[in-house]
Amino acid sequence: MRKTVSGFVFAILICAVCVCYAEQDKGKRSSGGNLVGTWIGTWEGDGGGKFQMTIAQEAGQKLVGEIAAQPADASSYTAKFKSISFEGNQMTAKYDFPGAEPRAEVIIEGTLKEDTAQGEWTISFTGRDNGDKGSWQARRK
Repeated sequence: MRKTVSGFVFAILICAVCVCYAEQDKGKRSSGGNLVGTWIGTWEGDGGGKFQMTIAQEAGQKLVGEIAAQPADASSYTAKFKSISFEGNQMTAKYDFPGAEPRAEVIIEGTLKEDTAQGEWTISFTGRDNGDKGSWQARRK
């Protein structure tokens, strides 16, 4: 009887550890932990090209990063993200397009699945109603 009770208590402890680990992992995923790393990909739309997106997580759980873009028909550029948000498997990142006149903001929205991602991008110019838009896809490097 004593061995049965000890075995039962041990089983409960194992279950409790598993639940705690799963909750900790769930918190990491919802705060953007699975976005961290380097992503390489391409985009299409008005023009197209290749990019490398790097995302890191600061100690305070804030996501930071940058994008290095190589347009097919223009000069390469690098820009730091103004913001990156992550909810479930949905990502939104924003950055100012370097050297644009009038000023322009690029918004990248996408869905992550394992080590691949895809979505849409838009660029909005200050003082204009419409901007360009297109699609993108990437994989974890």
